[in-house]
Amino acid sequence: MGPSIVLPAAIIVFPLSYIFGDILTEVYGYRWARRIIWLGFACNFISFYSPGWGSVARRSFWSGQSAYQTILANTPRLLLASFSGYCW
Repeated sequence: MGPSIVLPAAIIVFPLSYIFGDILTEVYGYRWARRIIWLGFACNFISFYSPGWGSVARRSFWSGQSAYQTILANTPRLLLASFSGYCW
């Protein structure tokens, strides 16, 4: 069957986002690029603090509550890392 290669998603996402950001800046200018960055901040806050993000785990048929909490326990750290990536 051949060797399987496992790569992180950043190998694909980062170059695409870098190229997109560069084209956005060249075509529309720094003012629009800054607006897009602030929009990214806002979307990150909205997705993190939306009231319905944990509602699936509260259903009576849901049996994976501990796994759900384990995965989402890292969300604040991921939010902070995301903001740090924007700033530095």
